[in-house]
Amino acid sequence: MASMNLTIIAAVCLGLMVKVSTAGCADSASKSASPSVTYRTVETSNYIVQVPEGWKVGEETPFGQREILPGVTVKSNGESMSSMTGPGLGKQTWKQLYETSLYYITRYSPHGVKMKATPYILGSTKQGFESCSWFMTDAKNKTIQRHAILKNSNDNILALSVKIPGSATKLSRSGLEGIFNHMVETAVVR
Repeated sequence: MASMNLTIIAAVCLGLMVKVSTAGCADSASKSASPSVTYRTVETSNYIVQVPEGWKVGEETPFGQREILPGVTVKSNGESMSSMTGPGLGKQTWKQLYETSLYYITRYSPHGVKMKATPYILGSTKQGFESCSWFMTDAKNKTIQRHAILKNSNDNILALSVKIPGSATKLSRSGLEGIFNHMVETAVVR
């Protein structure tokens, strides 16, 4: 994982199909190279991401966050993803963005959950955006969260995360990491 370009299991999109607009988001479907996951494209004014078909993308909060949760048709064990945007007004360094993120991640961690952050790794996505990524581990050193921040040429950022239940099986964990990698690799920061 030396330079980790977040390409572990990223899939290639084969194309867009239907385009529908709902609550500030435009959705379109896409099939991944992996035959078991179909993705849909979610477009907002600040970014474009691909999420698995059946997952629900919530309304944007006043501070730019959207929860991405399995829908009722998707078996869920407590996993979730989220996105958050920020303007490039202050042109924060990667270290500043990482430290600010850690403050909020640990501040809002579930009561009693001791998490430890791995050092961040700089890279770039397949879409050409600079990226910073890291993992949060539990007391058993098991990854329970993954985080990535993408930055465009105007220094606007898109922070993406996935929460992986500590009880997740190896197969479920691998599937969530593949979904997260796909979301990161196909994301576009506007």
